[in-house]
Amino acid sequence: DRTLNIYLGRLYRRVGDYDKAILSLREFISVIESDASKGRRSQYDDFDKAAAHYNIACYHALKAVACAGRGQSPEEVERLKTEAYTELGIAIRLDDRVKAEALRDSDFGSIKSEHKFQQIVT
Repeated sequence: DRTLNIYLGRLYRRVGDYDKAILSLREFISVIESDASKGRRSQYDDFDKAAAHYNIACYHALKAVACAGRGQSPEEVERLKTEAYTELGIAIRLDDRVKAEALRDSDFGSIKSEHKFQQIVT
């Protein structure tokens, strides 16, 4: 269930556990893909997966900010940003309506001005 999984991710986010938020959404995507491979495809699969990938991108962007704030290596911060860009790109390929949302979303505040982000959303 899309709503349940998105809210589960948000609950993990609220307590600062971005890893669990990301893992729960990746599991949701895996279930959708498994069902589709068994012939149980829904007309909402791409929409649901786009929402999950979009939220994963948000959590990676937020995790990058948290890591930078804790003084973790610049390489780790860049790796997390790259994950955010990758996930956002997947979300947009599945449902390009998320471009407009990404431009307004404060979760991407730390990367909105970066060239890579602009490339993905324009």
